[in-house]
Amino acid sequence: MSLSPATPYDKDSDFPSHILTYFEDVRALPDWAPGFFKLGWDAAKQAIEIPIEGGLVKFHRGPRTGDGPKMWWRSLTAEDPRSRPPFPSWNDLRDPDCEALVGGEFDAMCAIAHGVLAVTGTLGEGTFTKDWGRAVVEGRGQKPFAILLDHDEAGDRGALLAARTITDCGGVAAIAKWPDDRPEGWDITDHFKSGGTAEQLRALIAQAVPFVAPKSVIAEVDGLGGFDPDAVGRAFGEEPPTVTAIPVPLRDGGWDEKLRGLFTTPREVSAQGGETVPWIIEGLLAVAAVTELAGKVKLSGKTTLALGLTGAITTGRPFARLRTKRTRVVYLTEQGRPSFQAALRRAGLADSDDVVILHWHSAAGAPFAAVVKAAAAKAKEIEAEVLIVDTIGQWAGLKGDDENKAGAALAAVQPLQLAAAEGLAVLVIRHARKMGGDLGDEGRGSSAFSGAVDVLLSLRRAEGNRPRVRVLHGISRFSETPETLAIELADDGGTYIPLGDAGTLARSQVIDKIIAMAPRTAGEAVGAYTLATTTGLRRNVVDAAIEEMVSTGWMERTGTGKKGSPYLVHLTGKATGGDYEDDLILVPTDIPNRDDKLDGHLDPEVTDPMLRAALETFGRSERDVAVAVPA
Repeated sequence: MSLSPATPYDKDSDFPSHILTYFEDVRALPDWAPGFFKLGWDAAKQAIEIPIEGGLVKFHRGPRTGDGPKMWWRSLTAEDPRSRPPFPSWNDLRDPDCEALVGGEFDAMCAIAHGVLAVTGTLGEGTFTKDWGRAVVEGRGQKPFAILLDHDEAGDRGALLAARTITDCGGVAAIAKWPDDRPEGWDITDHFKSGGTAEQLRALIAQAVPFVAPKSVIAEVDGLGGFDPDAVGRAFGEEPPTVTAIPVPLRDGGWDEKLRGLFTTPREVSAQGGETVPWIIEGLLAVAAVTELAGKVKLSGKTTLALGLTGAITTGRPFARLRTKRTRVVYLTEQGRPSFQAALRRAGLADSDDVVILHWHSAAGAPFAAVVKAAAAKAKEIEAEVLIVDTIGQWAGLKGDDENKAGAALAAVQPLQLAAAEGLAVLVIRHARKMGGDLGDEGRGSSAFSGAVDVLLSLRRAEGNRPRVRVLHGISRFSETPETLAIELADDGGTYIPLGDAGTLARSQVIDKIIAMAPRTAGEAVGAYTLATTTGLRRNVVDAAIEEMVSTGWMERTGTGKKGSPYLVHLTGKATGGDYEDDLILVPTDIPNRDDKLDGHLDPEVTDPMLRAALETFGRSERDVAVAVPA
């Protein structure tokens, strides 16, 4: 493309003076650029017209009213003099001299005006079609095509989309990134406005890392040829691909050979992994896998639970009746010695020789990857199979907005994935957001953390006044992981008592409240309305509970339920001196596995009245719960 300012279609005179000032001061375009790029001005709609191949993009620059669009598009007729503009069309993708894909029409014009041939997509950074990917391959073959979008999450996601599309079409895409010290949203225009040069931009583009998505995972700590993991991490955006992206340096002759020997068949994969998952704690923590545990700061009891898990692992005793394999543990803690010593004493681990601890203050300043590599080496030395990182935000040194950046999140997780690949079961602890969230996105910071792990656990306080009770919510790549598990910290401070799943816990909370408030003798018997009022439970909940407790002999009902003889109920001696769960059998329900939430509506297939009432009262999901029914 010629960069001569001479043009047969000069419409400078059509622009208001404030728009010409906008071009120069805000968009860093020289005075000849509007004519060269055949820009126009729609006075009626107060919009800058940018011709593209086959159409016209309109960029609104007048007062905004209502919810009108900032940009829109219309087609051009062949007779329109702007229908074949000098502005980059998708034919330029076929030009091997095209230097980069950038984020938007104004960025592309700015780059070209300063001597760097760039091209952009239309309809935003979130769009990159297969036709565009094929155009890249048609013109460039295997020559890497650099992608340099805006320095924000939208740019990260757009870069990943473009890179994956080009790769899927058989081409080579290389993702470049702006320096970390650039502000959020930094782009090509900002570069030139701040005094940057074309040579500096080309140097940045030359550092782009080619993106390859093979079908197997390469797990190497060293030998990445100076690759910066944040480059590919930023490319992943908030939704990492289902295959692992492997960094390949621009000039490296050894990767082809390494990659060829790493492809395997399903039969080989099965033979390497065995027939069963090698659980350390069944459903929660597995060898060669990463488990994330998220919970509210200082409220959920994450460290207490982690030490409870550690106590079960180092002794081999079941954790909340889940099978546990005995092994040693390497524990990275963010706490100082005094507070962690107290936590160890409460957990009954103060005299243990099977836990090796590294305090954050002892290793402050060391790169997180080096810390994890040293921890994995220590685990191998003492024959430990478990590594616990408490918490990843502190150990990985994620500060300020870094925790929200997908690149920083993935760079923090990658050393843990490599440690897991060496045969460790990795438990990483993460603080939850202040406002909480759904399972999978409640962890503080980027959701790329959760997307990279194998098992997601969320530790939450139970409803009601039960300070030692927690509900563990789980989602996993393994079928053995429980969706909910209610647990209670025992008096010894180190072991946990299983209370069933969330549905069972909700049910027991209803029963406990009724037993606490219901009358003990026939002379004090009351009706369901009175019992609902005194307990604060809804009438339908109380009615369902009364039916069940009468059927199990825990409550006695008198009266006929007719006028003059209302039903009245009171507790029996069995209720005041026994354990209600002794009279119940836990059986699985036939409820289908659903991914949605109740949102105030119960599934019609939940037919058990007590379960429906309990779930309605305590807001629990009905998925795969174990329903307690009379024995």
